[in-house]
Amino acid sequence: MDAPLDAEGWPWSLVVAERSVLFGGFQDGRLVRWDIRTGQRLAGEARTGWVRSLAVVGPVVFSGSDDGALRRWDAETGLPLGEPISAAPVRGMTARGAADGLVIATGSPDALIAVWRPTA
Repeated sequence: MDAPLDAEGWPWSLVVAERSVLFGGFQDGRLVRWDIRTGQRLAGEARTGWVRSLAVVGPVVFSGSDDGALRRWDAETGLPLGEPISAAPVRGMTARGAADGLVIATGSPDALIAVWRPTA
């Protein structure tokens, strides 16, 4: 095992994006990035609701949180891409890019499974 990364809190979700960037979603609403080749924490830190799930499709990272928003982030810069997509609080998520477009499925604590097909 490599040396532990500087996390400072409880990570609830993790995903590795392009260019070896690890995104971590935390219980206090932080979205943090690291370069997993060097172990260095990358500049910039986003704040959202409690980040329960993360998914990645190409250069885009999706975060689902307790505040009921599905958000998109640039995997390289960590900056938000557009406005949040309204949703129920997200406890689980998966995303997939395909020839027929992007598909995201989310699950919420009220037993709702939603399928999203964002166009941008």
